[in-house]
Amino acid sequence: METTNKSIDFDGDPRELLPLYEIPYYRSSSSAQKTEEQIGRLFAKYNITNYRWTTAGEDKLLEFILEHKPPDQSLNIRIPLPRIYARQGGKVILVPALQRLRMFYAYLKTSLEATQFGLMKLEQIFFGFIRLQLPDGTEMSTSDLLAHYQDGTLLLKAPP
Repeated sequence: METTNKSIDFDGDPRELLPLYEIPYYRSSSSAQKTEEQIGRLFAKYNITNYRWTTAGEDKLLEFILEHKPPDQSLNIRIPLPRIYARQGGKVILVPALQRLRMFYAYLKTSLEATQFGLMKLEQIFFGFIRLQLPDGTEMSTSDLLAHYQDGTLLLKAPP
């Protein structure tokens, strides 16, 4: 298992974090490639075929399109691999990417399975990750849009 002993800046109270060994999938032996392949098979099962992974250092993004008819009603989705922190040896560390990827797979699997039982629609599951283009040309997720709207920092104006 890949871990780093490098302590990182963390804004919260480290005492609220679980020790690394208590985080789910701590002992996972599945490779990142195998997990990404499992996510691909999972997406194929739910007819999500247009997806890609983007990586920059420890940060990883999964982007895909929920296809609709007419096509101009398709939804662009961008989900970052969550940054999860834990305690290890008195330091705050970023949970290893492999462990976070396994948790991400479990989240996607149970969320997508919920659609089979009619608990939610795909659009509802991924609502916070839908990418929107604002009138000024900038792009943000619906969850970011709502956060900016609530704190008063978002001004929607049509471009000149």
